[in-house]
Amino acid sequence: MKIPEQNEKLRKYQEAYLQHIYLLQRVTEFEPNIKDPLKMLFLFYSTRIIESSDTLLLLSVKNKLNDSYAISRMILETATNIVYISTKPEDLIDKSLEYAHQKMFRDLDRSLKIGSLNLSIKFSGIDDIIKSDKLDNAIKKFTNPDTNEEIRDWTGVDKKTIMQKIEKITENLGEHIGIVFLTAMYVVYRYSSEILHGTTFGAMYSLGLTQIKHERPKTPENIKKYQEDELKNILYSFNLLLNAVIRIYLQKFPNEEFESERQQLSENIEEIDKNSS
Repeated sequence: MKIPEQNEKLRKYQEAYLQHIYLLQRVTEFEPNIKDPLKMLFLFYSTRIIESSDTLLLLSVKNKLNDSYAISRMILETATNIVYISTKPEDLIDKSLEYAHQKMFRDLDRSLKIGSLNLSIKFSGIDDIIKSDKLDNAIKKFTNPDTNEEIRDWTGVDKKTIMQKIEKITENLGEHIGIVFLTAMYVVYRYSSEILHGTTFGAMYSLGLTQIKHERPKTPENIKKYQEDELKNILYSFNLLLNAVIRIYLQKFPNEEFESERQQLSENIEEIDKNSS
């Protein structure tokens, strides 16, 4: 497939995003025998952010707006979770690991029933597994006491929405960090929900057909421009998002060389925003 020619500002945001991906990769590079649990979790989460960001970059180069919204949602959720965990690591690290622990066990015996349809897969040796007190407690913690059903959110019974997580991030790390997460959420969350759920609105949105009637694209060139404008918004806000994730990591685990590079990237994004068309 031929890669389309693109708007200069979009191309510069793509270049900056690639630099942010590369910096995050180096900042959170694997170390043998990591002792700090927060550093370990940052490594886990960052590998997911980097992989999804690579995908976002590839999609944006080909003007694939629909899937760019979907993958952006994954990046936002992942970045929000790790930074939220960093605001209260003494409690939230354990909770996130307990959730993962009991989820692994539950995966050994899963079933899905829809009406008269039923599908189940059970590990043949599950009945012979001796559950530790730690696993037992984790299972209880993520089981609804009223319905006996699994709680499918790692924050537990008092489920925290992404808005509540961003609120806590703002309270603990300041408005200059919170506004970055708020902006990224504002840009992608509403539309990614429609696209991921396969609604008519979502199908129309990526083509610009939800615009005010006289502003709707009427030609392939109009559609391309609309998609590029939307991609510029996504990549601007997600450059800032990755920069904020790196900033929080470096506050926890300082490195002057990486921090200097992060600041230069931050200034570069603002320069692109002001001076490119």
